[in-house]
Formats: sequence, structure tokens, C-alpha cells
Amino acid sequence: PHQRPSAHVARSAAEETGALNLVAAVLLDYRAFDTLGEATVIFAAAAAVTVLLGGTMVRAPSPPLSPVVRCAMSYLLPFFWVFPVSVILQGHLTPGGGFQGGVALAVLLILAHVVYGIPESVPGLNLDRLGVVESVGALVFLVTGLVGLAVGAGYLANLTGGFPPGEPGALASGGMIPLLNVVIGFKVAAALAMMFHLLTRKRAASP
Repeated sequence: PHQRPSAHVARSAAEETGALNLVAAVLLDYRAFDTLGEATVIFAAAAAVTVLLGGTMVRAPSPPLSPVVRCAMSYLLPFFWVFPVSVILQGHLTPGGGFQGGVALAVLLILAHVVYGIPESVPGLNLDRLGVVESVGALVFLVTGLVGLAVGAGYLANLTGGFPPGEPGALASGGMIPLLNVVIGFKVAAALAMMFHLLTRKRAASP
């Protein structure tokens, strides 16, 4: 009865959550409800920036860098995607996860903006679509928690909520943790990229 929680997590997290990364087990299983609150803070920050800098703001011109830099980036960018994707997808097995991978993904979007300029940076990726991705990520997180309630195990319940544990150490393991990592990764990336693009805008000239 007097055992420290850290000792219990170190000994039993892999069995109780299916995740080898103990930090991910804590963030997305034992205290997943708190993590939902942290994701809500990011959502609120993105919404606040949108309210403050939206409306009459227009996109500031951003010239691309030299052809040499753009050519080199066209070859390197596909390799750069490997890091954030692996951090997100293997967040339940190795150090990393949705928050870290999402930030790295947002940095790639910002890097593309700096190298290629606007609007050529990421074709088809605009503020509206980033907002949709960020909102859908929050919604999927909320709906995932309802699965545990549906089976009577509690909100955001993982293995006790019916999610398959898989084999600890395998990519398809950890119950809902890999899903939440992906959701958080896209949500964080969209929110940070959206805030960056809003901060690069300027006020429209008065008629």
C-alpha cells in the first residue's frame, strides 16, 4: 500500500499498457485525461492567435531562397520526413511521441516556407486546412476516450477499455497509445504551422 507510483510504473507499465516507453505509458494511459488538457491548451492557443491575427490580415510576400538551396532541399526533404514520422509512430516503443514528432513536423512545414516561399511552400496547404486538421485531431482524441466509457471501464481507458495490447515491443502494440500519438502529432503540427503562417501575415492596407 505504500509503494511509490514510479516503482509500480517501472515494473508493470509494459504489462498494463502494452507500451515499452514508460513516459508514453504515463502520458497516454495512466494520466491520459491530463494529456487531453494539455492538448486543449494548444487548441486554445491556436484559436487565440487566429482570433487576434485573422480577418483583415493578408499574407505577407515571402520570396524563395536561391535555386541551389531549393534544388538541394527537394532532394533532402523526403529524408527529413522520416524523423518526425518515426518519432510519432514509434513513440510507444522509444523516446518520442506525438508532441515531439508534431513539433518536428511543424518545423519541416516552416522550413519549406522559408526555402520555397509563399504560396509555393506546401501546395494545397492553407490556413483553413490546417485548422481542419487541428480540430479533427482534438475531436478524435475526445471520441477515442468514449470507447472506454462504452464498455464501462472509464473515459480514456486503454487496455481495460478493449483496445488490443499487442506484443510489447511490436509496432502494433500499446492499445490506443499509438493512435493518440498520431492524433497528437498531426494536431500539434497543424496548430504550430497555423500559428506561424498567421504570424507571417500583415494588416491589409486601408482602402
